[in-house]
Amino acid sequence: MFVRGIPKSENLEDWAYEFYLCRQKQLRLPRRRDPRIEFPENFEKDRRIGCFSCSGPGADGVVEIHFSRDESGKGTINKARMEMRKSELKRLFEYVKETSPTATRVRGGSWLYNVEAYRRLFPPAYINSAQPHGYPTNDWALWGQFVARDGSLREPASTQFLDCLSQQKTVDRCLKCFPFQVLRLECPIEAFYTFYEIRV
Repeated sequence: MFVRGIPKSENLEDWAYEFYLCRQKQLRLPRRRDPRIEFPENFEKDRRIGCFSCSGPGADGVVEIHFSRDESGKGTINKARMEMRKSELKRLFEYVKETSPTATRVRGGSWLYNVEAYRRLFPPAYINSAQPHGYPTNDWALWGQFVARDGSLREPASTQFLDCLSQQKTVDRCLKCFPFQVLRLECPIEAFYTFYEIRV
């Protein structure tokens, strides 16, 4: 576990990076893909539009949405880019509606749902469903809060986190050093179609 290796490391940045590389190798699993889906031209095979992608729906009808920062260096969810992000989500859900008639619900999970600017991108029904999911330490949904838009460590959050960690004696207390915990959300997909004005 990441936290247990901290006292043994001389350089926390090197330890964090080594841990990350190790986990990447362990978690490299084949993605599940529905062979019936045809991907439109210029649409990456991971079903990504801009900063958003999705997986599913599975047998339960759930589509999971995922977020990754853009590479422009201009701020992924700043005010000037809100309409672009909403446009990406609209296009993603237009694609889901067209190709996945069995999709009935949308699920997501991230620390970002604690941030008001990010929350504004989604339907109220989805945001209102938010439930604390704790601190899954093997998940980017938690660790992403320490990465700046240029890929560097985000300050002062990372320094404050490490300072807090250095004063703790138990894993439970270490987990409380995270500025944000992961929130899980889920609601009917119709809320997305309505919010982005996609004809049902």
